[in-house]
Amino acid sequence: MDTDTRKELEEICKKPEWHNPDKFQSVSELLPEEIKVIESPPGEKWQFNCYAYALGLHELSDFYMTSQDGFIYSLFVKKLLSKGELRKVIDRSPRFGDIILYKDNGELTHAGVVAEGEGKIISKWSSGPILKHNVLLLPISCGYDVSYYNPLSKAVAEDLFHCYRQFNIQPD
Repeated sequence: MDTDTRKELEEICKKPEWHNPDKFQSVSELLPEEIKVIESPPGEKWQFNCYAYALGLHELSDFYMTSQDGFIYSLFVKKLLSKGELRKVIDRSPRFGDIILYKDNGELTHAGVVAEGEGKIISKWSSGPILKHNVLLLPISCGYDVSYYNPLSKAVAEDLFHCYRQFNIQPD
């Protein structure tokens, strides 16, 4: 993937309009045409991030009352990985609904869900929009190291959220 394009995407995501549902249209026009907007930024009250989206936690009725401002942090995801709650896809190709985790220098940076269509991912970019994009057509800070995991049902995701939410803390 073109490093310059990924660096440009990094800069687009830093613009104040990126997070503002009323002004997002002006910055969305800067995206490459291969990236499709699925949903505009939700606004401050209903904010969530890529991990909440990929795990399906943003759809839980009490998520916004019990999470850290709608965000799931990498420490929570690391806990799920260390406990074996997220099972890595090993014996097959990634398929629709699988979770993709991105790393940069060994650190979790981003998450999404495998979409229909070869090589397509749907993910939430920070506090901005939900986008459909190619696997590596995203900001450079997300890194190049990807791995795929079996999806979680809503019931399992909810149970895991309540079981491990004490680990949902913002890293230093």
